[in-house]
Amino acid sequence: MLNAKALDIELELVRLARRDAEAAGCEVEALIRQVQQFAPGRQRLLFLVDCGEADDPTAAERVN
Repeated sequence: MLNAKALDIELELVRLARRDAEAAGCEVEALIRQVQQFAPGRQRLLFLVDCGEADDPTAAERVN
């Protein structure tokens, strides 16, 4: 014999699992769109090196 209460509980759990799966699918689709729209070269890094003053004659001595 079927237990209607247990069947209702199981059906609700299945619905919740389906909603979770749909939400996860939406998140994956959003990540896929981000990867597809990635444009390399927009970000730049700048490295600055302080080599001392060009007019300072002792600058070469400090480097060596």
